[in-house]
Amino acid sequence: MTLPHPENSETSSFSLRAQHNATRVRPSTMGDAVPPEDTDVVAEVLYSESAIKARVAELGVEIAEYYRDVSQGSEGLVVLPVMSGAMIFAADLTRAMRPRVKGMVVETIKAKSYEGTSSSGTVKVDANASQINVKDKDVLLVEDIVDTGGTMVTLENAFYENGAASVRMVSLIDKTIGRSTETSSLKPHWAGFKLTENKFVVGYGLDFNGAYRELEYVGVLKPEMYS
Repeated sequence: MTLPHPENSETSSFSLRAQHNATRVRPSTMGDAVPPEDTDVVAEVLYSESAIKARVAELGVEIAEYYRDVSQGSEGLVVLPVMSGAMIFAADLTRAMRPRVKGMVVETIKAKSYEGTSSSGTVKVDANASQINVKDKDVLLVEDIVDTGGTMVTLENAFYENGAASVRMVSLIDKTIGRSTETSSLKPHWAGFKLTENKFVVGYGLDFNGAYRELEYVGVLKPEMYS
């Protein structure tokens, strides 16, 4: 896959748009107790299982409606979950995208910027991503969390260079506090929840070095687990 030139990041289509009202987010469901079996590692439940299910259902309808209206001139929609964090979110989201978008296919890509609890600043994209045919197609990237925005910009620029008709992103969580002044305007086109506090979250696909992805909710990892 062709990596983006530095100047492309400044003109990323993610940076200056608040695309349609699908980027609205609902308040999280707070107050759910941490399951007894998880109290040794999770400090609090941030987004409950029921809140996630409701929001994913909403996103599925919104995104399906959007691509029904805009994909008439493209060669189809390619949904690309960014593995491994987005695998659970993407599975639920694509099944919620009803009515089904004509010509939709689902592939996967691997990209990584996190080491431990923070972004490394370097985005590593699996070389096999360049084998996915996106020419003249709409691309929907599915992420678990957008933090600094580096992965988002890197993938968008790369797929545009490979001939995509459009590239958009949906993220379960938009962690706005992770962005610098220069990247504060970066945002996914759709977001399930907006996180404005500096909390390290796990569950529903999000992990700490591969652990805790299987939690059915999104919770805050206790600092002693990674300090």
